[in-house]
Amino acid sequence: MIPFHLITGFLGSGKTTFLKEILNQHSDKQKIAVIQNEFADAGIDGRELQQSSWKFDLLEVNKGSVFCVCLFSDFRDQLRKFIDECQPDLVVLEATGLADPLAITELLTDTELKQRTYLAGVWCIADARNFRLVKDLKATRNQLLIADTILLNKSDLAEKSKLQQTVTDIKEINPLAEIIPVSFCR
Repeated sequence: MIPFHLITGFLGSGKTTFLKEILNQHSDKQKIAVIQNEFADAGIDGRELQQSSWKFDLLEVNKGSVFCVCLFSDFRDQLRKFIDECQPDLVVLEATGLADPLAITELLTDTELKQRTYLAGVWCIADARNFRLVKDLKATRNQLLIADTILLNKSDLAEKSKLQQTVTDIKEINPLAEIIPVSFCR
């Protein structure tokens, strides 16, 4: 069974920075399949990752969220094919910042996918400095709601009182998630 990790977080929170940390620490030890999902037509982050020296397989899914009905069916087929071709040890999906990822369970309960993968973890990256601006958005709330672990990124840049309020706000949404204050998603 291949572990499947989901990375969520609103725009600019540090999702790609976290993905780079994963690749930096694990790409020489494990065969990693990366799925980059961007709302835009072109994958900027995917191109940046490909220019690195890390070894990984990349699937780019652009023009919307993989959790949206408009892409969901096609993405499920793409994911099956990608896993078959790559034979990875680990799959990491970086969702678009606008994603409402509640459909992740539906994706991974697909008959073929559930025989090969399992949801190993859901990481949500929250921007400690700008969280209050996005905390009431449905996508942000759902990203936090399904997370196992929440990285409170840019914690070094946030005022202590703002950081404490952000932790309180996050715990109201998801009291069970582990919240880890970090800088540069380390």
